[in-house]
Amino acid sequence: MLVAACAVWLALRLIYNSLRELVPDEAYYWVWSRHLVAGYLDHPPMVAWVIRAGTAAFGTNEFAVRFGAAVLMIATILVVIVLTQTLTTDWRPARLAGWILILTPFPAVLGTIITPDMPACFFSIGALAAAAAASRENGHKIWWLAFGVFTGLAMDSKYTAVVATGSVAIAVLSTTRGRRELRSPWLWLGLLASVAIFMPVVLWNQQHNWASFKFQWHHGSAAPSDAGTDTTADTTARLAPLTNLSIYIAGQVALYTPVLFVLGIMAIVSHWRKWSQLELPAQMVLLSATLPLLFFGVFSLRHRPEVNWPVFAYLPMTAVLAQWIVQEAKAQLWQWLGIGLAVAAGAMVIGQVPEIVLLIPTRMLATIPSRWEDMFGWQDYGRALGDRAGAATVYCTSYENAAEAAFYMPGRPEVWTISTDRPTAYDFFAGRPDPASLARVLCVTRAGASDDVPTELRGFANISREPWQTTALDRVVRRRRFIIAQR
Repeated sequence: MLVAACAVWLALRLIYNSLRELVPDEAYYWVWSRHLVAGYLDHPPMVAWVIRAGTAAFGTNEFAVRFGAAVLMIATILVVIVLTQTLTTDWRPARLAGWILILTPFPAVLGTIITPDMPACFFSIGALAAAAAASRENGHKIWWLAFGVFTGLAMDSKYTAVVATGSVAIAVLSTTRGRRELRSPWLWLGLLASVAIFMPVVLWNQQHNWASFKFQWHHGSAAPSDAGTDTTADTTARLAPLTNLSIYIAGQVALYTPVLFVLGIMAIVSHWRKWSQLELPAQMVLLSATLPLLFFGVFSLRHRPEVNWPVFAYLPMTAVLAQWIVQEAKAQLWQWLGIGLAVAAGAMVIGQVPEIVLLIPTRMLATIPSRWEDMFGWQDYGRALGDRAGAATVYCTSYENAAEAAFYMPGRPEVWTISTDRPTAYDFFAGRPDPASLARVLCVTRAGASDDVPTELRGFANISREPWQTTALDRVVRRRRFIIAQR
């Protein structure tokens, strides 16, 4: 039954993924896949390689761009099932863990919106499963080599994955049973493998003045356009520590859904109370579920939090939760789990069906969430640019607009950025043309920009401006200004 459910989940996910336009971050990562290198300003390169594999197999379309997200997510669910099974001889927790992930929203989001989080989650949970297999009594130590490989690939996906895989290191170093694993040569070979796999990213950073490392270090305190929508200066202001922490906690409650989040925390607390009785694999899983949540909670006291920071913690948390529910065998817990899964499944459906706002009177919901807005209007945007561009080179004042233009314009030309409010990966791409050397330029700016002529275009003799907007769900979802500059 569970295997069939996983197959249905994957099939429905692939169909759904082909029906929605790319959101700005996805289009941005697709642009990376056209400029494959060992590193990018915003993240390591894995997401670009995953997208490139999909487009190489299925062409350039939404299905292909997101194909890797859906496949990696279902593979992640299967790994969590296997991992849960390593913690007990009872198959019931493993099956329950699979059902929890199939019915909750965050796997559906990760399996649709292709971002660095998806490969980071897959490789980090793969590393944890390999470490758990290696550290079992009479476990095959060669799994430590797999742990190292998965750790390196997780770091190639997202730098913060080190928090998840680092939990394994803490479990090994902090327990007597764990320190015995240090005698295995396979563990050290695994560490060497992880360093070798991550080294190209380090070398790319070295060649570019450590640009990506520096960007991510300061990312939490100033990320003016990382949300994928146009922002104003006040979004970069640092919030008060307690406000930041409140936002962080609220985001985590929403991510795992309220009832499941509370049950998950209760399960973690219960397991910590019997820490000394747990076997090493269970200690690794418990640490991997706990430390990312605590680490990013503390980090949020000084930095503007983002909901996806500790997302990989919810995979081991699901294993802990499933094991706790089965072991406790309390009717009340099963009832609350049923309620939690119903709420989670409802949130998953509603979150992915923006058309539901058509059932709500406009006066009650004059605007819709920005993430819903991001699903619409980009094909119209690309056609509008194609109709106006002609032989002009297209520039945009945000990386989001540039990426969507490149994907949805006829012929998918290269589109560039100018006068952006922060550095982007475009600043490191080869072949970037100088606007001053061009005869005709089409530039896209925000409709509400106070100074709608970028500095790079002020030397052009003829400049015309045209407002543009598109609608969806009976609402205006996108406003832009097109500037055509000619010599």
